[in-house]
Amino acid sequence: MGTDDGSQVLCRNTLEHLLKHNINTTNIYKDMKKLTLTLLALLISLSLNVVAKDKTPATIVTTTYDTDIHCENCSIKIMNNVPALGKGIKDVVVDIERKQVTVSYDSLKNNEQNIIKGFAKLHVNAVAAEKATKCYDTHGDATHNCCH
Repeated sequence: MGTDDGSQVLCRNTLEHLLKHNINTTNIYKDMKKLTLTLLALLISLSLNVVAKDKTPATIVTTTYDTDIHCENCSIKIMNNVPALGKGIKDVVVDIERKQVTVSYDSLKNNEQNIIKGFAKLHVNAVAAEKATKCYDTHGDATHNCCH
């Protein structure tokens, strides 16, 4: 009879344990279901956002800027700091002899004014070549380009 009492206690304990375990499993399944639905909603939201983005192709513009550069160090300063010119820069060519910098950029991400501001961050005076006018000192010598 002692073994029967022991097996009844064991069965009761096992049953209680299984019931408790099943309840926890149910909660886990509910949490997993909520997590799955949340992730699915997030995935759908992100995919709709990507589809909704404007598919306008990049327009590459090349502009030559007249600058006040005068030496190889000026050229190196510009080439080592291309990110200062802004986003969407595709190519930069420095012509020290002509004191010009030619910049190719994505017009959807950047524009002439932002690039000129970028040159200013590098302490380089720049103006789009077709808009350049010469400034003269009191002796009539051209000293630098500016945008009057």
